[in-house]
Amino acid sequence: MKKILLLSVLFCLAVSATAQEPGCFNHLAIGVKAGTAGVGAELAAPIGPFFQVRAGYAMVPPVSINREVSVPEHPGNQGSDKGEWTVNAKATPNLSNAELLLDIFPMEHSGFHITAGMMYGPKNAVKVHGSNFPEDYNIAGLNVDDYLVKAQNGNIDGYIGLDALRPYLGVGFGRAVRTNRTVCVT
Repeated sequence: MKKILLLSVLFCLAVSATAQEPGCFNHLAIGVKAGTAGVGAELAAPIGPFFQVRAGYAMVPPVSINREVSVPEHPGNQGSDKGEWTVNAKATPNLSNAELLLDIFPMEHSGFHITAGMMYGPKNAVKVHGSNFPEDYNIAGLNVDDYLVKAQNGNIDGYIGLDALRPYLGVGFGRAVRTNRTVCVT
């Protein structure tokens, strides 16, 4: 992901150094951002009055969530009359994205834009770990959405997955690169 970001920066710098047309790659904006994709940094450059290209990286801080969860004891286990078992569950986000986006401005002097592009990030979006499962889960397992998951030594590990390459489509207001303003919030 760092390679994609570095290549995007080098591309923007190379094109801006050789651009002859006014308004095409003649400015470069560097910014920080915070949003639903996390916190990160971004570069932006105009491609004429109607387009802007952005490259960036964002991540959600890996703050773990720990909970105790009740799971049913398997009916085949005759050695216990407990009925339920409390297990420790832990979820840790692993969300980071390198992105390459194109902003399309339908009107030359308006800040409204439609954004299309791609994001690349890890397939394991959230790592999950369960511990303290009863011994019968080592043999009989646990049904999760028609998948049979078996514990190993009382532990179950897994993840919530996403595709590594993710399309992006959005709308926004504002321009990251403006010639007539010093500060612009998008």
